[in-house]
Amino acid sequence: MIRLGYMGVPLYPNSGIMWENQGGTVLFKGRCVIGNNSALSIGPLVVLEIVDDTTVSSSLKLVCHSSVVFEKRVRIGWDCVVMDTAFHRLRRMDGFCHNEGDAPVHIAENNWIAARNLILPGTRTAGYCTFAAGSVLHKDYRVYPTHSLFAGNPLSVKVQGVYRDMDEASVKCKKNNL
Repeated sequence: MIRLGYMGVPLYPNSGIMWENQGGTVLFKGRCVIGNNSALSIGPLVVLEIVDDTTVSSSLKLVCHSSVVFEKRVRIGWDCVVMDTAFHRLRRMDGFCHNEGDAPVHIAENNWIAARNLILPGTRTAGYCTFAAGSVLHKDYRVYPTHSLFAGNPLSVKVQGVYRDMDEASVKCKKNNL
């Protein structure tokens, strides 16, 4: 089932979804739900791949002009931006490019991306990680352990050995303060 533009968070207008595809390929490989007030822009000759059981809350802004992949069981909170392009390059004084401008984004299995995160070109995550609200992701995080909680500015590992249980919706749980 693919569901685009559902009314999931009453705080946001039920404005549906904006879909712009300039000739790229969008692969839905199973269940995907993307909330209302979201906008997806897919460039020419690129691939947006969303693997099974991905749920995105309201107001996602996704720009795919290189490659974006969400592996299975990804959860994304409201007001997040995912972009694999900066739409420009910086040029050095000698005339050469300082950066490429575009770089693939790959969000690994069972990641929880909390509200108001900004995911920039070149981001790659390890599996079973949580990224706290307001995080800026901009590099390869696979060098860090799986099952980690990232937070802060600059983003760093705050806790290891934790993950979001995608099957448990309850806010309350038993804590073990060892």
